[in-house]
Amino acid sequence: MTTGFVQRYKGKIATAYGGIWQGGVKSVAVFTNVGVPTNGTGGSLAGIAGVGALLVDSTNAVTYQNTGTQASPTWTATGGSGLSTTTVATGLTSTGSTAAGALALTAQDNVLATSAAGTGVILATLTAGQRQRVWNRTGTNAIHVYAPGGATIDGTAGTTGVALTAPKAVEFFAETGSTFVSAALGAVSS
Repeated sequence: MTTGFVQRYKGKIATAYGGIWQGGVKSVAVFTNVGVPTNGTGGSLAGIAGVGALLVDSTNAVTYQNTGTQASPTWTATGGSGLSTTTVATGLTSTGSTAAGALALTAQDNVLATSAAGTGVILATLTAGQRQRVWNRTGTNAIHVYAPGGATIDGTAGTTGVALTAPKAVEFFAETGSTFVSAALGAVSS
């Protein structure tokens, strides 16, 4: 059934671009995606998800909101992005020699067990005020820590990354979604 505003197909109601009208008010659409969404005109749900639409990454249990436009979504992790104080990942192994091959970090606290020289990790997409910590606690090899997308770490391009020597830990704080600053955590106990 098509009325010009809504279509019904197999018991589901849909409008062009995912919005549902209730009592004359358009609701915000909620979408799901397997994995982290991509931004831009060729990105996830481009031309479909309106401003304010929500997208749930069903792989990493992270919620994003479109802060861009319908034509070119910018998926920004919301405050409840899964990076709570209780998420810890241990026994991690840094990978790759560039940002593209680096291990994607999904927890707030990330402890590396194996760090081969020249390998790296890539931080999660964070919103302003969120933090993510990385421990390179074993061995003597330095790794690279990369920022997601076009973000920077301490003014360095995210694709270049910053070095994290062993055994050290660093907290990365998002001043904005695209500007991260780092702070070394205390020295290891003797």
